[in-house]
Amino acid sequence: MSLASSAYAEDAKPAHGEVADIIVSAPLRRERLEALQATSVLSADALQRSMQGTIGETLAGLPGVSATSFGPGASRPVLRGFQGERVRILMDGIGNVDASGSSPDHAVSSDPLTSERVEVLRGPATLLYGSSAVGGVVNQIDRRIPTKAPAADIEGEMQAIFGTAADEKSVGAGLTAALTPSWVAHVGGSFRDTNDMRIGGFAESRAFREQEHAGEGEDHDHGHEEEEARGKLKNSAVRTKTASAGLTRLFDQGYLGAAVSLYDTRYGVPGHSHGGDAADHDHDHDHDHDHDHDHDHENGHGGEDDVRIDLKQVRVDLKGGYRFDTGFIEEAKLRFGWADYRHFELEGSEIGTRFDVRGYEGRLELVQRQRGAWRGAIGVQGLSRKMKATGEEAYLPRNKTDQLGVFALQEGQFGPLTIEGALRYEFNDIEAEGRRGRSFDALSASLGGVYRLGDTWRTGISLSRTTRAPSVDELYADGPHMATRNYLVGDDSFGTEKAWGAEGWVRTETDLYSLGVSVYWSRFDDYIYEQATGAVRDGLPVYRYTQTDARYTGVELEGALTLGTVAGWTFVADAVADYTRATNLKTDTPLPRIPAKRVRAGLEAQSDRLDARAEVEVADDQKRVAPNELPTDGYTMVNLSAAWRPWGHDRDVTVRLQANNLFDVTARRHASFLKDLAPLSGRDIRLNLHLGF
Repeated sequence: MSLASSAYAEDAKPAHGEVADIIVSAPLRRERLEALQATSVLSADALQRSMQGTIGETLAGLPGVSATSFGPGASRPVLRGFQGERVRILMDGIGNVDASGSSPDHAVSSDPLTSERVEVLRGPATLLYGSSAVGGVVNQIDRRIPTKAPAADIEGEMQAIFGTAADEKSVGAGLTAALTPSWVAHVGGSFRDTNDMRIGGFAESRAFREQEHAGEGEDHDHGHEEEEARGKLKNSAVRTKTASAGLTRLFDQGYLGAAVSLYDTRYGVPGHSHGGDAADHDHDHDHDHDHDHDHDHENGHGGEDDVRIDLKQVRVDLKGGYRFDTGFIEEAKLRFGWADYRHFELEGSEIGTRFDVRGYEGRLELVQRQRGAWRGAIGVQGLSRKMKATGEEAYLPRNKTDQLGVFALQEGQFGPLTIEGALRYEFNDIEAEGRRGRSFDALSASLGGVYRLGDTWRTGISLSRTTRAPSVDELYADGPHMATRNYLVGDDSFGTEKAWGAEGWVRTETDLYSLGVSVYWSRFDDYIYEQATGAVRDGLPVYRYTQTDARYTGVELEGALTLGTVAGWTFVADAVADYTRATNLKTDTPLPRIPAKRVRAGLEAQSDRLDARAEVEVADDQKRVAPNELPTDGYTMVNLSAAWRPWGHDRDVTVRLQANNLFDVTARRHASFLKDLAPLSGRDIRLNLHLGF
């Protein structure tokens, strides 16, 4: 068997500079222009330009995407105002098997620096990935398990990033080699190290300071405290290491591979240290990780009020694919992952809470061969997860979640019209120590169509009915959680959350311009959310999970226009805008943590060896707030960047210089639990070196 005959490429890698517009996350791969759901893709140059230390911050510039922004160490994507258990974060098609969905301070156990491509699917059409994907899916695709042989027997890439805002030093590398015509191996890893992040102004928001001062009286001296809390986000340093090794056996019509990976991070959770002498230290790290309980830092981050998280995960993955020459089934795709995860929530040198998660997730998809106008896919997905929280502040009982889902997708093409229908049935069984167990049946369905208005224009509409089972936290939480500074209370009597959804869109894409506009609406029955009650318990504000009826509406827009070419330079303008409105229908009040209106516009000059870009992001004030929620000031942020390719597009070598938040403004995302205590980064000059071979 030759290398050429073994090139079963599920995730084809585009040549440098090309646009990869084939969506590989869906069971039926298709062009992005034809996708029924709103979809964004970051790969190659776009991913390098957006690269940050967390997946949430990396994706935050996409339409309809914000981030939880829980400091530099933990930030999950927020899709159309949905976060937590309503957004599935996948690693090459299956879940991360971690605790990131249960709380915004829990980091996602994957590093975007090792991703070659990230696909974001927004809206309920993503129900095939589980009932918890009602808000959307983020799929990080990497090369841990090769699916084809490298073109020149060996290929690899390396990326190094240096940033000034947090004295960041990051490096990631991967190497894929053909050991024999039938065996391909991959090794990779990354390292990230930062000090405390510099910010443009006060750590605490204006509204929060005014509220604090009003409660303390006029005689209280805040001068020293405010000086300490300005210019630096205390307890925000991060150190992350990852490593992976994979091996694949190639066949004439498929492949089967496995990989082992390690994710190890230690990061501070800002917003807990008040006073102390942290500002007097030079922020040099003591990074001794030889013992889990060596948590005394010499950089001022180890004060008795500081909360830090020490997280480790070991993961084993299996991936396979096979194409059949004849028969009803054209292709079979298998994904399986097992992980052993733990993290400590440290208060100074003491362990406040320990989380242990062990489990697996598997998915089998069978793609039908096209018969006349019809094609489709059927599949089964299962997961099992055991979680244990121990310590004085463990707010969850020991629990186990088992889930089994079956799904089907059918698509018919009738001239310019494509119709798509999807159905998923899911059974969830949840057991909790000392509490009553719960079982839920969830049936979800969607129906939609895409109409081709010409060679380059498409319009579509989709309708959906989704059902989501409550999460473990929503059912059983009861206790203080210092990392999020609240006291959580669940309710084990909750029923399933149900929603009707509709979305309409128009898209076009040519060599000169592109445009996409989406309008969406969702109506929830028994919607579950964290409601700030105004009460205080153990010195912490009480948040109670509550069921209500709710409505989400919104609009997203993205577009680009080639303005012209002058003296070898091509000038391109682009823009992104989004708006989400969410309402508690029982009280006619806003739901909490909904991102504000936002517009992001850029102008780029492109040539063979050099690109230069300027962009402005304007976020509106968020004054439409839930009860017991503070408003958030808007901001205007300016970013500049230049990318130099010494050998043009002939070789994959890029040197990128960026100035993010050029004018050092104080910016906060309303979707963040820590928005009033931890703003986004101040001015950050970044040097990014990328080498591919």
